[in-house]
Amino acid sequence: MFNYERPYQAYVILGDAASEPLWEWHRWQSFAAELDPVFAACRDKPLVRCGQFGIATRKEIKFGRLGWTPESAAKWTHSSPLTTESSKDWGFLFVEAAAPSLPACARDGSPPDFFVAVSNEAYITRQAPVQFSPRILMAVAKDLSPSTLRIVDEVVRSVAAMVDARLTATIERPWGFKLGSGFTAAIQDIAHAGLFKVGQPHDRPLDLNTFVESWKPL
Repeated sequence: MFNYERPYQAYVILGDAASEPLWEWHRWQSFAAELDPVFAACRDKPLVRCGQFGIATRKEIKFGRLGWTPESAAKWTHSSPLTTESSKDWGFLFVEAAAPSLPACARDGSPPDFFVAVSNEAYITRQAPVQFSPRILMAVAKDLSPSTLRIVDEVVRSVAAMVDARLTATIERPWGFKLGSGFTAAIQDIAHAGLFKVGQPHDRPLDLNTFVESWKPL
């Protein structure tokens, strides 16, 4: 039985679209350093999943198995020592990490201790100017130690400053909500779809009313 009712403190950060992208190698190193203490407090190591596509070919770029390490990050970040030339042809969509990994969580019946996803709104919403980018969602299980929860709160505030956040909000919620014999609106899902109300979030006021759930300002 999967414990989708596990409680979380979730955070969303909507960055300034004029800020330098987090998926640039040197920016990612700073971002990852902020999160390293959080992942170190989790019950198992994280696994990273990255979605990018060739700008010309529209084909998905394959990176193989990725961990939360500088070596793995150098494979998919833009302008890293390994990707200085190749990344010029990549369109970044998202990167996410969960600790433990989502497959491991499915096996042991408990969702991740910590989850983070970074999305490129400019790539997602090609038909409209964007009010914000990146979109960052973080969620930490509330049954972790108080010191870990404090670290996450501090990290969120630091990252919000890093991306010149237009809006930062938080909510207490379970990993997912019961639906029939299963559950829906899992944190891993709303990181990509279902966070915002129906319609184009870049065409309406950027405030708490844009969200489906009752988020609070941070």
